[in-house]
Order: sequence, then structure tokens, then C-alpha cells
Amino acid sequence: MQNLINTDRLAELMKKKHDIMSQLHELVRQQVDHIREGDMSRLMTIFAAKQKLITQVQYVERQLDPFRDQDPERREWRESKDRQHVAKMAERCQVMLAEIKMIEKQGETELVRRRDEVDQRLRHATNASEARHAYIQSTGPRPVGLDLTSE
Repeated sequence: MQNLINTDRLAELMKKKHDIMSQLHELVRQQVDHIREGDMSRLMTIFAAKQKLITQVQYVERQLDPFRDQDPERREWRESKDRQHVAKMAERCQVMLAEIKMIEKQGETELVRRRDEVDQRLRHATNASEARHAYIQSTGPRPVGLDLTSE
């Protein structure tokens, strides 16, 4: 009976992990869209939400630790379909993790690209401003306003 309770707990934890990973996967996909759009406000909101989910998945992972040392073949399940379902969830979690890593890398690349674009624009603006300032100084003082004095 204890073994069935353990596998029920394992199934419950894997479902939690799967649900959290699904949410995280969706947020990461949205994150890349917001990076491309340059929507930093929404991006910061997504970063905060992702951090909460990462904390949750870490908590679930710690709860799963006791099951890691067990031989999966020796676990007793209420039904064989339960075991298959948990195995599929675990596999899907691994696939989502790989996809999340890949999407995060794409997002990082896009952020670097956008940063470099902004840097380039700022350099051009600074150079134009410096050139204008140098030109104004080289042509001497310019009259300010209209001189209405008579000579």
C-alpha cells in the first residue's frame, strides 16, 4: 500500500512539474516576441513571472529527489497506464526544457542584436551632435535675436 501512495505522490509531483514547465514554455515564447517588438515593459513582467515559475519548479524538483534513487521498474502503480502517463509527462518535461533553452538562446541573441542597434544609433546621434557643436564653434558667435540699435 505504501508503494502505491509513493507512486501516487510521484504522479502528482510530475503533473505539477509538467504544468509549471508548460507555463514557463509559453512565457519564454512570449518573451522572444516582446524582445522583437522592443516592448521592455512587458519583457520585465515576463522575467518576473518566469522567476516565480523557476522557483516553483525548483521546489518540485526537491520534492522529486527521493524518487531519483528508486528503480523505476520496481515501482508499483495502480494501473500500467498511470506509469506510462507519468513517463510521458517526464519525457515531455525534458523536451520542453530543451525547447526553453533553445528559445532562451534565440532571445539572448535577439537582445544582443537590439542592444547593438541601439548602441549604433546612439553613436551616430552623438557624432552628429559633436559635429554640429564643432561647426557652430568654428563659425564664431552667432547673433542672438534681432539687433535694433542704430549706428
